[in-house]
Amino acid sequence: MNTLLIDDFILYLQQNEGLADNTCISYATDLTLFVQFIGDADLRAVDSACLSDYLNTRVKNGISATTNARIQSSLKRFYRYLLQENHINENPAAQLSRPKQGRRLPKSLSQQEVEALLAAPDTGLRVTELVSIHLHDFDLNAGVLKVMGKGSKFIQTRARHDPADFLACH
Repeated sequence: MNTLLIDDFILYLQQNEGLADNTCISYATDLTLFVQFIGDADLRAVDSACLSDYLNTRVKNGISATTNARIQSSLKRFYRYLLQENHINENPAAQLSRPKQGRRLPKSLSQQEVEALLAAPDTGLRVTELVSIHLHDFDLNAGVLKVMGKGSKFIQTRARHDPADFLACH
């Protein structure tokens, strides 16, 4: 019965939630490992103490906080589904507290990357706007550039440098 419940849950996620295949595979793996932990017990008879015990056992076995958070998310979502589908009357995962995850420090730029960034010309345009520019978007006489901006709106901007020099270089 446990396998059938998991299969139905994964099918539900794929058809109704539009989750990526890798996410569904991770959920199925997490739930299968939990079934191995509870042995012959029915997934519908599990209580919150059993869930906590399982998560604590996984932590003691050295899984990372990120993996533990994903497992807990899998269990919470699975038991919400069982409750929604009237397979259980009470959600044993509802009281699980979110595991603390350490924050990663942002990757810093190298000195060369900083210098290259500072040396780059400031166009005042978004990258998507910049790459969509065509030759006919320039009004060289007025020194104006017409660009399709965010929200499909045209923006007219004054060239910060001589547009003819810019075009000659590019």
